[in-house]
Amino acid sequence: MSGTPANNESFTVKPVSDAVVNMSLAVKDEAKLALASDPAAGKSDNRNAQAMLDLQNSKQVEGNKSFNDAYATLVSDVGNKTASLKVTSTTQGNVVTQLTKQQQSISGVNLDEEYGNLQRYQQYYMANAQVLQTASTLFDALLNIR
Repeated sequence: MSGTPANNESFTVKPVSDAVVNMSLAVKDEAKLALASDPAAGKSDNRNAQAMLDLQNSKQVEGNKSFNDAYATLVSDVGNKTASLKVTSTTQGNVVTQLTKQQQSISGVNLDEEYGNLQRYQQYYMANAQVLQTASTLFDALLNIR
């Protein structure tokens, strides 16, 4: 890729896409696998393989959990924490919205109220202008009486 991306242009990055396609088995001859615990026992000895399989259910994690149990606990904990954080996030969002509304109701500008005030001030100005016009007319009349 080169150049500058255009507006609304998007890219999908898949670093592990098709990773398994190129994998192959390194050991193709099972006789080369160390499955026997005693070489003298021959090909029928699978005690090492059985010992590895037994690890799946043995209490290896924290002395009281199997690998399956520990993984299930981990997945459960992550799920519970995620759900808890979603609820917390929603709650905090609602609190922010409520506080913003309260702040706006106290210090915000109500356009209808401001328009009403503007109309009232305009009427006051017009009334005062008429009072001044009347006073000016009266003074002119008084000065012309002589």
